[in-house]
Amino acid sequence: MLVPYSGVPRCEACRKPIDASNFLINEVPPGLLPRMVTLLSGRMPDQSDPSEVVASFTLARDNGLRIGS
Repeated sequence: MLVPYSGVPRCEACRKPIDASNFLINEVPPGLLPRMVTLLSGRMPDQSDPSEVVASFTLARDNGLRIGS
């Protein structure tokens, strides 16, 4: 897996920094994504669209993120 970012993560919608010690981005081949995550609601992201991601419940809760953040 590749880690495709560097720098301090932040929410673009709210300009709030996200705790980097609780943040990880992994680039996963499309066929392996269902083996790595359990989706409880919604849909898997379109991996050809860089604006679509899977975010954990705890990442969203702890940082006030919502759909569209």
